Amino acid sequence: MNPYKSLKNLPKGMWVLFFTTLINRSGSMFLTFLVIYLSKYKGIPVEEAAISLFVYGIAALFTSPVIGRISDRTGKIIILELSLFSTGVLMLFYPFIDSFYLILVLTFIVSVVNEAFRPAILALIAEMVTPEQRKPAFALNRLAINLGLSVGPVLGGFLMAVNYDLIFYIESVTCIGAFAFLFYSRKYLKQYDIVYSREKTETEEGSLKPKGLSRFKFHDGVLFYFLISIMPVSLVVFQQLGTYSVYVVEKLNHPEYIFGFLALINTTLIIFLEVPVNSWMYKVSDKRQLIIGAFLTAIGFGLTAFSPGLYFIGFTIVIWTFGEMIFFPSSANYVASISPKERRGEYMGLYQVTFNLSFSLGPFLGTLTLEKYGPYVLWIGTFAASMLSVIMLFKLKSRRSEELTVSN
Repeated sequence: MNPYKSLKNLPKGMWVLFFTTLINRSGSMFLTFLVIYLSKYKGIPVEEAAISLFVYGIAALFTSPVIGRISDRTGKIIILELSLFSTGVLMLFYPFIDSFYLILVLTFIVSVVNEAFRPAILALIAEMVTPEQRKPAFALNRLAINLGLSVGPVLGGFLMAVNYDLIFYIESVTCIGAFAFLFYSRKYLKQYDIVYSREKTETEEGSLKPKGLSRFKFHDGVLFYFLISIMPVSLVVFQQLGTYSVYVVEKLNHPEYIFGFLALINTTLIIFLEVPVNSWMYKVSDKRQLIIGAFLTAIGFGLTAFSPGLYFIGFTIVIWTFGEMIFFPSSANYVASISPKERRGEYMGLYQVTFNLSFSLGPFLGTLTLEKYGPYVLWIGTFAASMLSVIMLFKLKSRRSEELTVSN
């Protein structure tokens, strides 16, 4: 069986999104090295520098549901274009700001415009493909992300040895480049970019009330139990951004490019194996895949506590990378399958909130734990948090949507 056969019949628009994401992500390095940039180049203590990631995550936390809801009404393409262009322009300001507080303000604004991209593209993918194509499509989107990330952190490690400011210039160029590609390829996406208006329906009393997009779906118990259950493991997964680089560079005293090569293990495995793994596991329910993914994440990060050797760290990265590859496409597919069509952007925005909150708290709490209590407590804590998600996911309910049943 050809593991890539599932990609053969994807629409052309899916490949437009693939290359847009690939161009954008190939310059993604600013978040990976932001804490190191602030501590080494700006002279800010690591504990304070980690606040920048917290600020970024908090801004993203409020952005995703609002932008997701707006994209249902305005269309997803315009949100994607504005996000890419604005992020590219804002990146140019970082090298000229020395005040830590102004950097935090700029980081907040960058987060708002940059994170608008995520719920819009997830919703557009869900609209574009059939239910049977969703997992491979979401895996393909992650493949584009990680192909880009296989270049970004490695390149960033070398650029910082030359001039720290270069990481912002390169990211600006790739954002603008992705915007230009998307703008000139939008004809392949227009037919899928459905705009849902505020329809009105008649109540029993004969009056009209808004229907469809009138309010957030905060009363959806299935969605919110799912989001709560994946929060602990999400906090763990995002240790690979800020905390992991601080652990390798600051605690183990390795140069930045060593961290870049360790990150390359993760991205290389995803590039070559994520699509095949999700194709082979197509008949496995989302619930089982989520449990397997969370369990492998627990084992991978937890084992990091037992050896600081680079080879052993590389081995643990392999384990939690398999967890990541299984967990993320199935989680996105689960949300897509339970979301009404007219609320897909909103649901994806709420789904993204979980990861934004995890991003804002995960590296911040991880770095704080690393500094205060040391690596052993940090990595054992990641094991416990991931296992909490495993336990909660065993009780995850399935629900039939109008398109697909997610079975236990």
